[in-house]
Amino acid sequence: MTKKDIFVRRFNEHTLCKARPVKIKKGFNEAESTLLSYISPHVDLDQTILELGCGDGYWMDTLKKFGYKNIIGLDFLEESINYDGFDIRVVDITKPFDLGKKVDFVLASGIFMHLDRCEAVEAVKNTHAVMKRHTKLCLLDHVVKSTKENETFVYLRNLESWEEIFYGFKLLDVCNENERFTTVDSGNPDLYILIWERT
Repeated sequence: MTKKDIFVRRFNEHTLCKARPVKIKKGFNEAESTLLSYISPHVDLDQTILELGCGDGYWMDTLKKFGYKNIIGLDFLEESINYDGFDIRVVDITKPFDLGKKVDFVLASGIFMHLDRCEAVEAVKNTHAVMKRHTKLCLLDHVVKSTKENETFVYLRNLESWEEIFYGFKLLDVCNENERFTTVDSGNPDLYILIWERT
């Protein structure tokens, strides 16, 4: 069996494993409950979570509401630092950065689809450097069966491409969650949650 055959079988196994059952948490919508169901088994409430591309602070706010106390947000847009009550820093993750400590968990939501392959590899390498060993990274992004370009999502990747970019990480879980994230148009590629472990 070739590497490609193994990859195709693995991708099909993962895509057949559609969205897992999720109990909607009180005070949270379905998308928030879904993401929290992937995050909460991997990080305690008092550990440090890093969000890459935190934007307006939506996911940081969700994490705080759930009970997480130590959340750091990174975004390259200076406007993001105006979101009160959070440690948000203006950082270009494609260049080395220092947080002053190692983090226990990383959330990356929809950021890598805006980076070309070289930028994505650098961003992963730099993120790897600020993570504790064996900690997890939750990637919420689009996965396609074959790589192509699109006006909205400039850099679409198949699962094999994601694995090449996430060098130094082991893929633990892949799940198609397109139906639960209602902001995604049905014409766009499927939205997946991928859980990676830093090795």
